Amino acid sequence: MSDARKIADVLDRADIGPIESIRERIDHPGSTCRLHDVVAGDRKLIAKVADQETLHERATRELHVLRAIGQRLAGLAPRLIAGDSEDRPGCCIIILEALEGRIGDSLRGGDRQEIESVLDRMSMAWRIKDDDPDLTPLDLPDWGRGTDGDRPHRRRAERFKSRGRVMRERFPESEILHGPLRNEIGERFEVIARAPGKRPARLIHGDLHLDNVVFTPDGPRVLDWQTASIGDPVDDVVRLAMESQPEQSIDSILELCDRHPETRTSQERLARNVILTYAGLVSGLAGRPNLEPGSREHRFARRMLSPGWTATPTRQALDILARTEPRDQGPPSDIP
Repeated sequence: MSDARKIADVLDRADIGPIESIRERIDHPGSTCRLHDVVAGDRKLIAKVADQETLHERATRELHVLRAIGQRLAGLAPRLIAGDSEDRPGCCIIILEALEGRIGDSLRGGDRQEIESVLDRMSMAWRIKDDDPDLTPLDLPDWGRGTDGDRPHRRRAERFKSRGRVMRERFPESEILHGPLRNEIGERFEVIARAPGKRPARLIHGDLHLDNVVFTPDGPRVLDWQTASIGDPVDDVVRLAMESQPEQSIDSILELCDRHPETRTSQERLARNVILTYAGLVSGLAGRPNLEPGSREHRFARRMLSPGWTATPTRQALDILARTEPRDQGPPSDIP
């Protein structure tokens, strides 16, 4: 069955119509689903179709999140109009309001004011705690907690090391700057990931970058809640800041964190977030199948590995932890 027929079926069941047009769009680089512009009566909508096995779970997560707490995210997330996943195994359809405005561009980057405006709007999500009665039934994954076992971050560490080798092969010119960072992080990944003390447990986006933002006349709106998780809101701040602007530092990111009570943190804890965000960036970029020279993904990766971008705050973060932790500490054998 075609995407248009599937979308029409979902709209019909929701008693939305008449449907005037359904047209696939290919101009949004941040989406992993197929997107369609839909006109139904006097309403302009966006339909997302996910039928790949690797995408279905995340798309279904977004649908469930918007159904459960969409009203509480009004003005931040797009409004859910209709959706279906349970009745169509292997395919998830999400139909949202169409947002009018300028789509952000991670490759272009953004200025400080734009970053602050997105973080200010995101604070309504960060206020929702993991034990919120609307959130607990969703059973969202814990962001960055690792897996069960004595060494919960071993798999993440091994993936980072292997993906780091891929980045070295694809971007040999960056080895002088990033080789030492990757080596040091690879050796100490499990210690770094094992943050001491109680970790924040709030709703986070998990994939906060400018490709997932629309700047509307009423302020920024954040798209693609497929990676919504329970975690530390500082991870959202660090990801957006490090990918959007050059010349970031621990101090400049700490200033962004200080804007909201949910993201205020210590320098040491921020250092861990920065290092793990860098590790996630390396692993994510190296894992992309279309990282061909000249492609948008390749240009983005080359920029992030160039001087003045991710290396500076990551080096600072490693130096901070080196002053506060023993250097010979091995992988943890017991996790509290």
